[in-house]
Amino acid sequence: MYANIEPNVPPTLLCSLYGVCAGQFSTYATLKLQTVKSTTVTVKGNTPQWEQDFMFETNRMDTGLVVEVWNKGLLWDKLLGTQWLPLLNIQYSTECGEGEWLSLDAELLVDNGKIVGTRVPTGHSILLEAHFELPYGRPASPLESLCDVLKP
Repeated sequence: MYANIEPNVPPTLLCSLYGVCAGQFSTYATLKLQTVKSTTVTVKGNTPQWEQDFMFETNRMDTGLVVEVWNKGLLWDKLLGTQWLPLLNIQYSTECGEGEWLSLDAELLVDNGKIVGTRVPTGHSILLEAHFELPYGRPASPLESLCDVLKP
């Protein structure tokens, strides 16, 4: 395992929001890894799509990526839901995949000060694709490096 591994969330986050006032949502997403937080722009509607890239560097695989979707308010913003992605569940890839629809939940589960999951579905969901990319110039595996050397 290399010290600098970058989980890469591709340029498109798609969200599906439900409710009485679904058309009046004005939402943004935050992505948090350890002490680093990134935020999307605010988008209106019940199917917001954020076309932004997010990159995080970490050498701690015992943590996870927290994704939150917020509704922008006049005085206060309201949390619409959250999802926790353990880094150990994220695969290595050289390109973006199709992603996976995940339920947004109302609560984070915390055990001994560490986030371990989410609970209480909100009815909202998010299409999320995350993968690890190795730092530039590093082979994905010793076998891949050997194959490169043996090519004619």
